[in-house]
Amino acid sequence: MGVSENIFERKRAEVELRRYAHIVSNTMDMQALVDPNYVYLAANEAYLQAFDKSSDEVIGRPVAEVFGEEFFSNAIKPHADVCLAGEAVRYQTWFDFPAIGRRYMDVAYSPYRGPDSEVLGYVVTTRDITERKQAENALRQSEENLHITLDSIGDGVIATDTQGNITRMNRVAASLTGWTFEESQGKPLAEVFNIVNAQTNEPVVHPGEASARKWHDRRSGQ
Repeated sequence: MGVSENIFERKRAEVELRRYAHIVSNTMDMQALVDPNYVYLAANEAYLQAFDKSSDEVIGRPVAEVFGEEFFSNAIKPHADVCLAGEAVRYQTWFDFPAIGRRYMDVAYSPYRGPDSEVLGYVVTTRDITERKQAENALRQSEENLHITLDSIGDGVIATDTQGNITRMNRVAASLTGWTFEESQGKPLAEVFNIVNAQTNEPVVHPGEASARKWHDRRSGQ
């Protein structure tokens, strides 16, 4: 009886693995199934290609062997342990792949559960978001350069959107108006210049009123 049950369980596990392998083979993301001992049970073609390895070189091998012991211990195992305890995990980091080089990846770990909801391993889904990361870095650098340039100008500079709401203010403008950029951001230009609420036309009490009046008088030629 015990032997029959063991054979049945093994067959069912094999069917589940084949079903999983078929599902992940149809996605562009890198996906793999790892058991509680951090050994690969399945991996799709995208995953294998990133490491320039065949299925036989990955399936049945420890994750530490594929990634290297140090990277596995420091970057992978802490997240995997949380997932094996039953929690989904998501993080982003740089990976060095033999075939595709250094890439910034969005990584998600999901518990892989059996019929009784026991955790039998974890599914790792890895998506390449390098281009998005590079675009974000370029935009951040551009913003920093613009900020430095505006602050180097001797005149006050204020930028607005199409509705006349402040989107940027340099250091000189902040000094003259008495409003910091954080305070003025999103406010109507008239409100900052005249210390008047654009909706109610009522005076706005602000510590920088004297400086703002000076700015307004200067702009009005008084």
